[in-house]
Amino acid sequence: DDSFDGLFLNDGTIDEDLKNRSAVLQLKPIHAYRKYFNLVDMHQKIEFVSTSLHSNDVVLKLANGSIYASKLVMDDTTGVWRRVFLRPVFHDLHDLSLQQEFKIVQIECGLLHSVFLCRNGTVYSVGGNSCGQCGVGYVSQQESHIKIVPSLIERKVNICAISCGKHHSIAVDDTGTLYAWGLNTSNQCSTTSFQPPMICEPYATFISDGKVVKAECGEFFTVYLAEHGVYGGFGKIVVSSMQSMNITKWHNTKERRYRDLSCGYNHVILIGKDDRLYCHGSNEYCKGGVRAGRTGKPTQIIHERLPKDAPPYKVIAGRNCTLGNLHK
Repeated sequence: DDSFDGLFLNDGTIDEDLKNRSAVLQLKPIHAYRKYFNLVDMHQKIEFVSTSLHSNDVVLKLANGSIYASKLVMDDTTGVWRRVFLRPVFHDLHDLSLQQEFKIVQIECGLLHSVFLCRNGTVYSVGGNSCGQCGVGYVSQQESHIKIVPSLIERKVNICAISCGKHHSIAVDDTGTLYAWGLNTSNQCSTTSFQPPMICEPYATFISDGKVVKAECGEFFTVYLAEHGVYGGFGKIVVSSMQSMNITKWHNTKERRYRDLSCGYNHVILIGKDDRLYCHGSNEYCKGGVRAGRTGKPTQIIHERLPKDAPPYKVIAGRNCTLGNLHK
């Protein structure tokens, strides 16, 4: 429902009937976790939920501005995984988001850092900053207090979307310019090889395909859709422990046009303007929908299994899976 109580979170406990199937965990509805909330927040509407591809963290944003983060932790005594909520979380963000112009509209999480987008287009960050992924202009072990990303303010840009990789972050403004910062050892922040291994403040990446319409991050790479449906990217997709692929090799894939994409940990799912699904990157666990073992450039996938009268209109790429929705 509109309070998100119909959603479920993995609580880390193993189903008794499925102990021999190691990857199966129980789900609990979100309202079951309200007991962890402060009394003031107990009955507040949950506005949105954000998860991380790079960890087990989940962030909940409440209507009154409160933000809760949760993670899976192992009990040292029993060895059982349990989901716990960290509270209180980000008091300075709570006060900030009560102001309408600073209302938080998007939260993205990397492995050790989080980035927040406000309604007025300003960007804030917090957490690990050893690679400059908080974008505050310098490297530090961590930023324990919410800080604004200063150079975006200095540029007077209006950011409309953000995304986080494992140790890097990106933002897209309302003119279609893509900014990136953080770890750059795989060129995940730049289309050229002339940038340093760490970029501590947002860098305007040159995109030859025109204005960026949508952009997302994987582990060590960034992909985007430019105007007219052109797909491109930069960085490296780690397919397996023995294999990786340079995503820039398939930069400017002009033989097809796409209308949407979703970026997983090491794979990308695209919806073509021909209403067919395509996969780029790893096909581990068959998450790309093609036969096991196949990886590579954007490849047509499972379109023959989709009803002709129900083309896909939304896809979500997870860490090791892909979800889709069809037109009715």
